[in-house]
Amino acid sequence: MKIQGYLLKYLIIAAIAVVLITAGILFVRWLYWDNSSNTALEAFSDYGSGTEETAKYSGNLYINIINTAIPSAKVGYESKYGQKLPSFAAATFSNIFSGMNFDIKDPKTYFSFVFTAFSQYDNEGDLLGMNPDDEDSKLPVISNFDEAPEGEIYFSEEEEYRAEEAANAGELPTEGNAANENVSLTDPERLEIEKKLPSILLLHTHSMETYSPYSNNNYHSLNEKENVIQVGSIMTNLLESKYKYNVIHDVTKHDMYSYADSYINSQKTIIAQLEKNPSLKVVIDIHRDAMAVKNDREAETRKSEYTATINGKKAAKISFVIGPDNKNFAELKSFAAYVQKKMDKLYPGLFFKTVIKPKGKYNQFYRDHTLLVEVGSTFNTDQEAKYSAELLSNVIGDVLKELEK
Repeated sequence: MKIQGYLLKYLIIAAIAVVLITAGILFVRWLYWDNSSNTALEAFSDYGSGTEETAKYSGNLYINIINTAIPSAKVGYESKYGQKLPSFAAATFSNIFSGMNFDIKDPKTYFSFVFTAFSQYDNEGDLLGMNPDDEDSKLPVISNFDEAPEGEIYFSEEEEYRAEEAANAGELPTEGNAANENVSLTDPERLEIEKKLPSILLLHTHSMETYSPYSNNNYHSLNEKENVIQVGSIMTNLLESKYKYNVIHDVTKHDMYSYADSYINSQKTIIAQLEKNPSLKVVIDIHRDAMAVKNDREAETRKSEYTATINGKKAAKISFVIGPDNKNFAELKSFAAYVQKKMDKLYPGLFFKTVIKPKGKYNQFYRDHTLLVEVGSTFNTDQEAKYSAELLSNVIGDVLKELEK
């Protein structure tokens, strides 16, 4: 009985301590409250900077509150993040620390509330894998510049888009129009595919690219149900189930931490996968094209350029990109032309263009049967991209069947 009395005493003391600490945190939170973020509208925004994981928690207290009156708020949240809305208690707890560099899943950030020295701790920098002591986070040292993945380094998708627009204005040659050079192409080499071993590698150098209506973070998202990874998932399923190929779909988010390092990061993935699975014969890097417009009218015009009607359904047009500095440039062009020919036969109007970049390699020199594919553009809808993924799977499947020895 005496022990129980002491236990009860300490439980009461602990409860009082929790209440006092919570009150203190609420007081600090009140002192630093940012009125600009205290709106219901912000509950549906991208929560500014910070990690995607923190974003899932820090703003949803408002959604919980709104959901009592508008049940569709919960549906919208769960559709956006692909998970259930965290409990009211979790949302309340996380909201207390919102904007105070606090990550509920990282205990190291707790100390910033207790020790002043920890106030300089940059949690996001650590989450982004920028710790110089972390061997896995270091970028590879490319001593052989013949294998550098690209000629130009862009720090954002918009910057890359602007550069491409400038190049196009300068009559950048593309296959399928008058500007293209007349080069006779031979058929690609035949493929010896081992059915029981991986033969196709699908990956995404720019994995966070999204379609309409997912315009959050300038058409970028970590949610694989929103971004271009879903295109790769559909292709993987069809190539395996319908054509019986063994496919590796690598969903590493190579552009998550640095857009400029995307191709260096995807180069590491390709090297690792080919070393682990030397049976891989085909590499397909799946993107969606970028687009920037001045107004809605221009957006509608540009969208129509990237949209086809196939068998009565809208589809996002397919483009290929080839880096001219690859040692196997002729083989890459032959494979792209062969795929285009099959696409034109099966689904007339689906193919858009093949872009020959001014310079660069884009990691296309590891396999002659490599494609850098752009499925639609920013303003193509999610459904159009998914439909194109099905059509492209049929094209690739038929092509590989024809090229098998």
